[in-house]
Amino acid sequence: MTKKHTFLNEPIYAKMLVKPAVDIGAMKAAQWLDLQTDVVTLSTMVYTEGVEIFTNMAIEFSLDEAGNVNSHAKLLSYRDLVGGTKTVFIIGLVICIVGALIGVVLSIAHMMRNPEDCKWGYELFELFSRGLLFVYPLVLVISWSQQVPMSKEYDELLHTFIDAPSISEKDMENILDRFFKVKEHLHGETSWLKQHRICAYVVCYFQFLQFIFYCSAHPKMGVLTSTIIKAFEGLINFLLLFSIIFMFLAFLAHWMLGSYIKEFGTMGDAISAQARMTFGEFIYAGGAEDLHGVMMLMYWVYAFTFMIIAFFTLLNFFLAIVIGAFTEVKGDNDKRVGVGGFFTDLFASVHSQFFGWKHGWPSHKRLVQFFLDELVNFQLQNKSSWLDELEQNEGIKEAATEQFPAVSCDALQDRFKVQFSEPEKVARFLCFYFRKYPTTLCRRSMKKQGSGMVGNSHGVDSFKAGGTIKMDKLS
Repeated sequence: MTKKHTFLNEPIYAKMLVKPAVDIGAMKAAQWLDLQTDVVTLSTMVYTEGVEIFTNMAIEFSLDEAGNVNSHAKLLSYRDLVGGTKTVFIIGLVICIVGALIGVVLSIAHMMRNPEDCKWGYELFELFSRGLLFVYPLVLVISWSQQVPMSKEYDELLHTFIDAPSISEKDMENILDRFFKVKEHLHGETSWLKQHRICAYVVCYFQFLQFIFYCSAHPKMGVLTSTIIKAFEGLINFLLLFSIIFMFLAFLAHWMLGSYIKEFGTMGDAISAQARMTFGEFIYAGGAEDLHGVMMLMYWVYAFTFMIIAFFTLLNFFLAIVIGAFTEVKGDNDKRVGVGGFFTDLFASVHSQFFGWKHGWPSHKRLVQFFLDELVNFQLQNKSSWLDELEQNEGIKEAATEQFPAVSCDALQDRFKVQFSEPEKVARFLCFYFRKYPTTLCRRSMKKQGSGMVGNSHGVDSFKAGGTIKMDKLS
């Protein structure tokens, strides 16, 4: 009484319930359900007007090996983008594509111009992350533009019902054919959407990792990555030890207690139960109260062993490793000179860039390179053999630690002849940084020419300048 149709490459035998009471009675009389029936599905299409949501609602009835009838409801929905939502979606994708393309160009340009300064692992990951953020939205907008709107398919289905000349068997078959084509289209749209949601999840996860790496640019914001890096070796050793003990105890629980306690019925259940026990969700498993004699003793031996070793000892080992690494990172940050909070340093960076542009000072990159070069020269000039260092007594060692890399104003002016052509420009430059970091300047020994300064820079312990700039010019 029903003809064969195909839905998602599966054979089905469908019946349109125009008059449910009559149709179901006829199906019973014809023994429409028999031993060859695998699944019976009651399905319909629902349209939610206004929000443009199209839903395929289905209730499946199946038989298991024991002859029980199991039911399962499924809702498969898809929403068409129309009006303002469609406009916002397209604009957002275009902005993302353009911004990511600019980022890709900047990354390539930076790697080509400064290959010696690149940390290639981070640089390549950044390039990949930006490239992924450019390619995926481009693929998404192209594939989305090729989709047939669900409203068009649903409208054709609705007119197939409305325009049907009769409810004869032939006309019902035509309606069913059209009905399953729309269902397949809806299933294809939702499958397409699911695939893109997975791809978007991967893209977002890479952006999440990139955000963490960007935060490490500032010492205070980079505490997370620095802590993980310092604790990495300890965490690997801990996870190896923890996984061996955890899996062994899970096997014991399943093998010995799985027949009596539901939480340990399978190996997967035992692992899941122990994971919840690790976080303190429970320690007394349901069903343990029904154990007696030796089995009760076995359970409590297992429970106490897991509680003492896994819950109290190993979990605190993990916390100790992380806290120890965090304490070390925090101590290193406290030793840094001139490092403030993230927002204050962000403002100071913009402020310094503005004043440098206003007064024509050298760029930060050129200044840092200058100080690094001076530091290297200082280290080469003061280099001594390890035998000489062993022969030094404690007093000489203490005196040696008081030496600092010396940078004269003449050296500063020689390197940047255009920017620091006059002593007053050097004075203005030093005064500006003295206001930011008071440790930048201090008096030099009066036995040497004039007054002088000692300062700090990122990567350089300190520098001295003097001989041409009087302290009164800095007032």
